Amino acid sequence: MSKFKLIFKLKQHTPLIHFQHDQKGATLRATELKPKLDKFILMKMGQEADSTLSDRDSIYKKGIKVAKDKNRLVGKGKHPALDYKVKLNARFETKNEKPDKRDPLYFGNMGDGKDKHFISPGNESTDFVFVEFFSFQKEIINEIEKYFAEFLMKNNFGTRQSKGFGSFYIDESDENYIEPEKVLENHFYLSFIKNGDVRDNISVIYRLMKSGINFPDYPMIEYTDYRGKRGRRPDPEQGRGKNEFYFKSFLSEYFLAKKIGNEKHFIKENFFHPGIRIPPDGLEKRYIRSVLGVAGSVEFKDKDRKGIIEYKSDEIERFKSPILFKVIGESVYMVPEIIPEKIKNLKFELICRSNDSNNKSRKEIYTPDTFDLKDFMKKYAEHFNHLDRTVLEGKNGRLHNIINATKDIRIKIHEV
Repeated sequence: MSKFKLIFKLKQHTPLIHFQHDQKGATLRATELKPKLDKFILMKMGQEADSTLSDRDSIYKKGIKVAKDKNRLVGKGKHPALDYKVKLNARFETKNEKPDKRDPLYFGNMGDGKDKHFISPGNESTDFVFVEFFSFQKEIINEIEKYFAEFLMKNNFGTRQSKGFGSFYIDESDENYIEPEKVLENHFYLSFIKNGDVRDNISVIYRLMKSGINFPDYPMIEYTDYRGKRGRRPDPEQGRGKNEFYFKSFLSEYFLAKKIGNEKHFIKENFFHPGIRIPPDGLEKRYIRSVLGVAGSVEFKDKDRKGIIEYKSDEIERFKSPILFKVIGESVYMVPEIIPEKIKNLKFELICRSNDSNNKSRKEIYTPDTFDLKDFMKKYAEHFNHLDRTVLEGKNGRLHNIINATKDIRIKIHEV
């Protein structure tokens, strides 16, 4: 091993959603890995240079200055790049499979029109990805060696990476292997042991955290469509069925305890036809879901509210979830990231796209001005562990089953 070269043997733990799925040996892309690793190392350099900084942008800018002063940057691209090369060698036959259309983690937010497939982990004893780093600057090789394990613990790859897809970590047979818990020993995080399909586990845990889960179990009735074809459909007019269940969003409860209402209630107060608008409850309303990720729009499909509410901001279009689900073997780690300051107290315009909306089709709302992510995660873990998640077997058997599969899961809190 040259002092200018460093090689890691990686193991894939969860499917990678990849647009080049049909190419032999398709796996991690150097064009994704290197910019992310560059930024991670630059952030580390910024934190080491000035530990008083807390905002992501300030830390990153400080890291760039430090790297520039040490002549560790190369090129004149859009994003600062450290002076090293990376080469990936996938020594396995990729296993491609079509995504399950019922998988909410995959289909929840794609929308780019590309045909993506899963590249799933194959034979656990023979399928690996080798990552080779090379640089004439020994100091850069030392930085990569120092931080690569932590980088992998805090990053996934491909599409839907914050929800656990594209998880790679150093293989246990590699001399550079470090136990995940050792890597995170000076960090706050949550963890749990998966039960059944880890994608289902993550889906339930995240939905209970952010949006809640509502299953009305409407009775089915027969109907005839416009083509004369007979079928069956849910009938909301008969009320919620006997196997219905509803889990309220913990995020809403967390902010309600602080006397702050959510954007869903704000929408009910201000949009759609007057017949179903509700009177104000006197609480200050904030776009609270933004702290766990900003989406472009949300669609309402129930019998009273039909339409799309768009979220618009001059400052930001999208913001990914600051909680990363990192899957390694049977364990799942929930690792928090630093939330950018610019997302706090940020103005959004809500635009209602519906024929049933009243004349007030545009309204302004702000994101929360403060949010302690670690406090939120800790309280969510306590809430989740005490929540009775047993539901009856109903007509939507799969939804009931994946929720029931989490009833024995306990989230562990790891304090610094």
